[in-house]
Amino acid sequence: LLLIPLLSLLSTCSVCSGTPVQVDSLQNCSTKAPELLYPFLLMAEDQAQNLVLPLDMEQLTMDSFMKCYMVLDIPGMGQLRLMDAVQLMISQLYSEMKERIEKSKQQNMTEEDLPMIKTMTEGGIKEEFLEMLKLLFKDYQEAHGIANMMWDGMKADNPYIDMIKGYTDTLSGMLADKEVWDQMHETVMCMYDAIADGDHELAKMYRINFPREEAESFYEKLHLAMHKVVSSSYFGDAVKTIAEAAFEEVLSIDVDSCFMEAEVVLLKLRDRIAEIPLEEEIFLFQTMCRKTLDMMMIGKAPELERLVDSVVGILMDFSFWKEWDIFIAAAPQRSYEIARITTIENGMVSEDCLDHRNPFTCCAMVGA
Repeated sequence: LLLIPLLSLLSTCSVCSGTPVQVDSLQNCSTKAPELLYPFLLMAEDQAQNLVLPLDMEQLTMDSFMKCYMVLDIPGMGQLRLMDAVQLMISQLYSEMKERIEKSKQQNMTEEDLPMIKTMTEGGIKEEFLEMLKLLFKDYQEAHGIANMMWDGMKADNPYIDMIKGYTDTLSGMLADKEVWDQMHETVMCMYDAIADGDHELAKMYRINFPREEAESFYEKLHLAMHKVVSSSYFGDAVKTIAEAAFEEVLSIDVDSCFMEAEVVLLKLRDRIAEIPLEEEIFLFQTMCRKTLDMMMIGKAPELERLVDSVVGILMDFSFWKEWDIFIAAAPQRSYEIARITTIENGMVSEDCLDHRNPFTCCAMVGA
C-alpha cells in the first residue's frame, strides 16, 4: 500500500527535465506490478511525460537551489524566471505610477481637482442584498426537497449494499493471493531503486534517511502483515460489516434537521450583515483611499511615495530573493523539527527511537 506515496514522489520528481528519475524507470517497474496497480502506474507515467518543466535538477543541490530561478511559461511573453517575471511586472507598474505622479505635478493638481466621492443612498445596498438572499433561500429550499427525495429513494431501494459486498469479495480475493503481495514488494523496491540510485541530492537524502536494507525489511514486514490480515476468513466479513454499518449510519441522518439547522445559521448571518452600515463603511474606505493613494498619485503624499520607492527597491534587489529562497528552503526542516520536538515532548516516540536520526521512520519500522 505504500506504493501510492512512492508513485506520487516519482511523478513529482519526474516533472522536471533532466531529473534522475526517468519515465523508463517507471515503465520498467510497471512490468513487475500486479494488475490492480496498473492504473496508478499509468497515471504516474502520464504525469512524468506531460508535466515537464525546463529545470535541470541534476545541476541543483539543496544548498544552491533557488526557487526564484523557477521558470514559468507566461502567455505572450514566453518563458521567464519567477524572479524576472515578478520584477518585470513591478517595474511596469512602478513606471506607470511615476509617470502619472510626474504628470499630475506638472499640471499642479490638488485634492480639489480629484473626482468627488459619491454619496450613496442609505439602505440601498441592504435592499439589494436582501433581494439576492431571497433567490438564495429559494434555491436552498429546492435543494432541501431534492435531498429528501434522494434519501427516501436510497432507503426504499438500496442497491449499494450489494455493490459493497461484491466489491469487498472481489478485492479480498485479489489481495489474499500471496503472489500479489510479492509483486507489490518487488515493485516497491524497484521504485525505491529508481529514486535512490544516483549521485543527485534526492538520492543522497533518500539513502541517508531510509537506507535500502531498512526499507526492504520494513516493506517486507508490512506486506507479510497485510497479507496475513486480508487472507483471514474474518477480514471479508469485518469489512462488509463496517461498510454496511457506515452506510446505514449515513441513511439514518435526519436530512430535515440538518437543513433546518443550516437555515437558522444562514438567517442569523443575514440579519447580522443587514445591520452593518455598508454605505458608511464604503464612504470611509473611499475617504481613506483619497487621503493616501489618490493624494500620492498627484504628488501630494511624499511620505507614502518614499515608502513605495523603498518597497520597490527591496523587491528589485537580488538579496531579497536570496533571503526569500533561504526562508522557503528551510520551511520543511522547521516543520519537521517542530513535529519531532512535539512528539518527543508528548511521549509519542518510543524510547528506542529517541536518539534515532529520524524518529518517525524508526517508529514506523519498530511498529512493523
